[in-house]
Amino acid sequence: MIRPLRELVDLIPSEVFEVEDITGSYAIPPGRRVLKTLRTVDAKRVEMMEREVRALQMLNHPGIPKADLGDFFEFQPNSGFPLYCILMTKLEGQDLDKWIEENGRISQEKALDWLKQLFELLHEVHDCGFFHRDIKPSNILLKEDGTLALIDFGGVREVTDTYLAKLSGTGEPTGFDKEHEITIVRTPMFSPPEQVNGRAIPQSDFYAVGRTFVVLVTGLDLFDIPLDDDNKKLLWRKKAPHIDPPLADFLDKLMSLSPKQRPKTTGDILDQLNQLPKRIRWHRRVKSVPFRLSAILLTILVVVGLFQGGKIGLSRYFFRMAGESEGRNDLEAAKQNYKLAVQFDPGDYAAYNNLAAVCQLLKKYPCAIENYKKALQLKPNNEVVFYNIASIYDDAQDFTEARFYYQKSIEASQGKFVAAINNVARLDILDDQPRKAVKSISPALKKVENIRTKASLYKNLGWAYFQLEQYKKSVVNLEKSVEIEANEASTQCLLAKAKNQLNLPSKSNLQLCLFLSSELPEVWTWKQEFVDRLE
Repeated sequence: MIRPLRELVDLIPSEVFEVEDITGSYAIPPGRRVLKTLRTVDAKRVEMMEREVRALQMLNHPGIPKADLGDFFEFQPNSGFPLYCILMTKLEGQDLDKWIEENGRISQEKALDWLKQLFELLHEVHDCGFFHRDIKPSNILLKEDGTLALIDFGGVREVTDTYLAKLSGTGEPTGFDKEHEITIVRTPMFSPPEQVNGRAIPQSDFYAVGRTFVVLVTGLDLFDIPLDDDNKKLLWRKKAPHIDPPLADFLDKLMSLSPKQRPKTTGDILDQLNQLPKRIRWHRRVKSVPFRLSAILLTILVVVGLFQGGKIGLSRYFFRMAGESEGRNDLEAAKQNYKLAVQFDPGDYAAYNNLAAVCQLLKKYPCAIENYKKALQLKPNNEVVFYNIASIYDDAQDFTEARFYYQKSIEASQGKFVAAINNVARLDILDDQPRKAVKSISPALKKVENIRTKASLYKNLGWAYFQLEQYKKSVVNLEKSVEIEANEASTQCLLAKAKNQLNLPSKSNLQLCLFLSSELPEVWTWKQEFVDRLE
């Protein structure tokens, strides 16, 4: 043993030391290692340590500590209770908490670099079926080569074995009393609301990363940053004036109070991070003096009629600019360009429709509905526009208006728009009319062409049979849906519920139900039902 790596405190049940491993192992050579010991035989603490070593054995990344087979062991002193121990590789570097104290806040360029590095690490963690649950500056190291490392996996969680056994509904004992089924891991100001309530999910890590980077770009402790009137959201932007709005919006998205408002996966986040530098450049270009002067000049040219084709030509120009903005995933810029397109050509159906679609993606629903209705004035009885309006009301859970516009879509298509028929059937199921749903879905299956719509039809048919307590038919149709689209959370949740009714194995379906993201309100209800079994 060389030295303790943190102060020895009686209230903390574990101790961490730097040690010299003179023998090494098959995969890890001799050298400096970290030894973590547990000074308690509490079953939940031992279980957490076992999860930690499983994660460190499975993960294989230079920015994550590594443990080998045999690195979790029990040591019996001459007196007292046994010590549970983990041996892991020691990553050299300075934690970001201390780095900020010495260097102050980071630049926007460094923030983008570190965000990408950290989410690449987190992608490895989530891809192996784990999530960290304790991300904060002190648990991130800046190594000597300039790369980041993620440490302290003591709170790591997996949604596979133990967790699923608790949720599966099979009645299998877990070895713990119900009041001890959940181990809550939380750090004040960094843990999201669902984690504080003992219901952490993979997206909880995203919230913690967002708050970590607020600390890094402001150089301030979170307790020194004011909150909004509801004491929920950090008012941090004025403390980091060097951060452009696209990056600030991205961080606020990570810190959304509702998990379903955060990005769905680390893969989605990495895609967004790849686009952020372009969005920032575009934002700066729009705000620049030359750009504004060009806009003024362009306006003058239009007024005097010298721009190619006058207003129509200018409308086409802004329409193309909007398409390019969409390609960069800069939806705000796309929205502004589509607005200019319809301003110069009020008769452009496509511009109104695209503007509405962009507003819908931005969740600016009044803007979306207003422009879809303007598109309808130009092309009445357009089944796609009716469907799009219905989907907005559906998202807002205004099912009466949603049903009205879905029916308008079906009528406009003379009964041929299967996606609208399918969504009306879903509303019938939510309205406790499963027989009506079965009656409309069965003929729709015979004429559907779109493969994803077909998967959704089978899912809703399985759901209707589930409500009718015809569980075998439910499983048959849900499995047909899974054959087409396996990564649909609603189908996996329903299949887990139906199989439980038949006492069939459902662990894999439950795992996918909990891990896959969905914005359907019923899916969150089903997930909550599974999680509530822990209580």
